[in-house]
Amino acid sequence: FLFFFFSALFCYFSLCGLQIVQANTAGGLHAIVSQTHHDDPNHPYHTVSLSERVQCPTLLLVGKEDRMAPEREVQRLADLRGWRTEVIPKAGHMLPLERPVEWRRAVLSFLDTEDLPEASY
Repeated sequence: FLFFFFSALFCYFSLCGLQIVQANTAGGLHAIVSQTHHDDPNHPYHTVSLSERVQCPTLLLVGKEDRMAPEREVQRLADLRGWRTEVIPKAGHMLPLERPVEWRRAVLSFLDTEDLPEASY
């Protein structure tokens, strides 16, 4: 499985990605990537291991042309955890930027149809 992300995390990195890159050294960025991209599903930072911690309804959005997190890998993870998946056509890895209307519609639809717990702050 390749790197995946949840909507909130994805939005953060999508919207702040340039600032993150500009504010960090190449070594710092290397450390982040090396800690979050693993081939061994038993590694604590592998997508499968991290997904075990999620205890709420989850929507995985994937762009049809996404090469970093291909549709088949995202669907495999969703099937493993019983999560919902939606494929956004004509989009790659940066869904909120590439297809903002479709992304927003999918997120709002998910939030409207799922029995989600109230947020506590």
